[in-house]
Formats: sequence, C-alpha cells, structure tokens
Amino acid sequence: MNPSRRLSLFLLMSICCAASAVWPQSQRVLIPAGTGISTDSAVTIISTIGEPLIGVQGGAQLQGIGFWGVSAGGNIVLPPILSVDTESLDFGLGSLGDESVVAIAISNNGGQQLVITGLTANLDQISTGVDTLRIGGGDTSSIDIRLERDHIGRLMGLLQLRSNDPSQPAFEIALAGTTGWARGPRIAVEGPVLLGATSIGDTSIHEVRITNLGDASLSLDAVASGNGFRAVTSGLTLTAGASGQVIITYTPGGEGSALGLLTLTSNDPDRPRVELELQAFGGDMNSPLLLDFIVGPGDQGLRTLGNVVAGLQHTIELVLVDAQPLRGWSAQLTFDPAAVGYVPGSFETSDFLAGLVPLTIELPGQLTVGGTALSDDAGASGPATLGTVRFRILEGFDSQTEIVLTEVVFDRLNMEDEVHTTSSPIVLRSDAIELELPGDFDGSAHVNFDDFFLFIGAFATAEAQFDLNGDGFVNFRDFFLFADFFGLAVLISL
Repeated sequence: MNPSRRLSLFLLMSICCAASAVWPQSQRVLIPAGTGISTDSAVTIISTIGEPLIGVQGGAQLQGIGFWGVSAGGNIVLPPILSVDTESLDFGLGSLGDESVVAIAISNNGGQQLVITGLTANLDQISTGVDTLRIGGGDTSSIDIRLERDHIGRLMGLLQLRSNDPSQPAFEIALAGTTGWARGPRIAVEGPVLLGATSIGDTSIHEVRITNLGDASLSLDAVASGNGFRAVTSGLTLTAGASGQVIITYTPGGEGSALGLLTLTSNDPDRPRVELELQAFGGDMNSPLLLDFIVGPGDQGLRTLGNVVAGLQHTIELVLVDAQPLRGWSAQLTFDPAAVGYVPGSFETSDFLAGLVPLTIELPGQLTVGGTALSDDAGASGPATLGTVRFRILEGFDSQTEIVLTEVVFDRLNMEDEVHTTSSPIVLRSDAIELELPGDFDGSAHVNFDDFFLFIGAFATAEAQFDLNGDGFVNFRDFFLFADFFGLAVLISL
C-alpha cells in the first residue's frame, strides 16, 4: 500500500476512535468536494448535494481540504460552513431622520455549530443589535441590518461578519443607500432635556436644539411647564435643513430634583405636537468639591448618567475645585439605600496629598470618605482629583436616583477645620442618554489609543467629529485638546 495512503487511513481510524466518545449518534452532513483523506468501507462520504459519491470504494483518495471529525457511526462531521444569502445590501432611497431595516439570512451548511463572533460596519449609521449568534448544523437565522439616515447623500460601506468557519473566518457585505430631504416640514429634536444642577437663588439658561429635516419651512412654538421652568423662545421658523435653538430657563424653588415638560407645536404634518421631559436639580454648584462621572484630570462636569441598570457598579470621582492649601479633607454623601449602595473597600485616594491616611464611615444612606496627612509640613493646593468611590445599582432602583454631596470639611494648615454645608448632586437614570465624553470617538467610554488612531486618520481633514475646537479643520490645536482628554473614562463594572 502507498505509504501516504497508509498514513491517511491511520489518521482516519484514529479520529474515528476518538470521535466515538464525542458524538453519541451517527450524523450525515454535507461536505465540500474533496476531503484530502482516504476512505474505507466503514465510512460513507456524502457529496455537496447530499448524495453518496459514486465510484468511491474503500481506499479511494479524495483531494481537497481536510475534514473536521467523525461521528460514532463513522460518518464525516464537517466544520461550520458560513453561507449568507447576499453579498450586497442596498437600502434604497429614504428620508432624512428615518430608519431603514433590511434582513439577511445566514445559514450553516456544516455539521458543527456556527458561531458568529462579531458584526461590524465601517459606518456609524449601521447597527445590528447582535454581538454573538449561534447557528446549528443545517440551520438558518436572520439578522436585521438597520440604517439611521442622519445625513443627505449617497452612503457606501462594508459590513463584516466574523465566525468560526475555518475556511472563511471573515465575510464582507457591501452596503449602500441614498438619503434625501423629507417631503414637507420635518421636526427633529431629542429628549429628555437635562438641565443639570443650578444653585439655589440662581437662574440657569439652556438651549434645546431643533432641526428641520424636511424640504419646506418649519414653524413652531414652545411652552415649558413645571415649577421653575420657562421657555423663552417662541415663533421659531427654520428653513429646509436649518437648525435653531429653543431657550429654556430654570430657577430652582428649593433643593432636590425638579421635573417639567417642554411642549413644541409645529406645522410638521406627522408630528404636530412633541413633548419632551425637562429634568433639573436645585443644589449648590459653588461647592469647593464636586462629583463627576468622568474619571481623569479635572472636572469634566458629567453629573447625569443614563442607561443605568441594577447590578452594575459606577465609579464617581471627587474633584477639588478650591485652590487653598490643605492637609486633609472629608466628603459626606447621602443617597437612597434602596436604590444604590457603596461598594465596600472601593474608596481610592489620588496622589494629591503625600502620606494621606484614608478613612471611611458607612451608615445607612450615608457615606463619608476622606483622610489627612500626619506630617506637619504636608499640604497641597487644588484644583485636583482627591479620589474615587464606587456605587452598585440595587434592585430598588426605579428610573432615577441621586447621590448628593452634603458636607465638605477641609483640614487647613495651622488653621481650624473648615466646614462647608452643600447640596451638590449627581443623577443616575435608567433611560438612554447620549454619553458626551470628549475625545471618545469610538464610543467605548474611554479615551485611549483606539481613539488616537482614529484621530490620526482624520488629521488634516475637515471631519467634524474630530474638529474638537470647532474651527472647521482638524489640526494641531485639536491634537493638543485630544492630549488633554487622553485617559478620561466613564468606569462601569459588574
């Protein structure tokens, strides 16, 4: 017998023996033409159309790729084989602001389970809502591909499917679509409107951006209701494709959360009346210490976080904005103990004060963190990051809760302790709120080297996403700003 044929038979027999402990039942599956092995009388080879190969006798040599394994009954079990019903998708013509959905069918023509490990597009407007998909041998599944029509013109790109198909680990689908203006006036506005925290006795001013996505003029009026809210703008007219602002003011009547309603009436035939929730908080924004959801140098001002669900942990940074020298500090936070809970041991201090001895006091609904340096000559001046704490979202969380900084104490050098009573909040919400993290171009909630490479790719262009200073061109000034943002992160963990 030919030595190579003998070796092939030996390998086949070895796999047959090993497979008997893996596959409890015989399985006949489709295979590509050729297996690169020899067969014997105990093996049934099934062709690509599901029929036994004619003329294949014991010991016959088949040419082609290798096989995956053998079932207990001696039949070849193929690897996963990816098959997609199309190599291109055209979303056709649609209107600005609309969403288009096209389904694709994915089949597994192999015997082993097919695992789709990733679906990524090089277009921000494309989404699938699927990270992982498992398809059994011989089965088919469908996936909806969604296009958010957010700009005028022709769109072209690629969608890549990654899988465990050994012969085709990546499959690309060409994408295309054309977007035009909507017929007539079309209002576009996002809510809820987050007005943040305003000091008691002050009035804050906020802008709500309105865009006309239609090909005719949009006329609208705005009315705000709710304690402390007022709409300043009325009688706004926007030409086709134009944007404008509705001005909202908020004057807190006391400490705590405030809710209102912004009602927009317009000549949009499809949405003549749009209602947006207004959210604000009356507190003390002149506090010498503030809370921030963005971890990194300085106060980034992220005081409201969305997409909050029970079980996750969120990191909060304590930022010193006071510039006077100090040797120690403490911060008291109050919260709803049914909605959130401090993660024990999560308090971490920065290197702002050398030799700081950290301490925590935990009470129901109240946490005090801080510390002091024991050396008489120790001391440092702000602004600076003092430390971070983590809170876990509990099952009692219901749509919104606040964590409020209520007291700050400073241990000044050679002076009595300085006590500040304050009401400085951060807000956790369950609804979807777009995260505004400067420099986070890929939406990972962390400004890192992935964002750096994206920025370098857009350098010396006019791409608005990377034009951080808004001067119309991506240049060194934007690079200097990106360097300031590098390392910022919103830290969420299990």
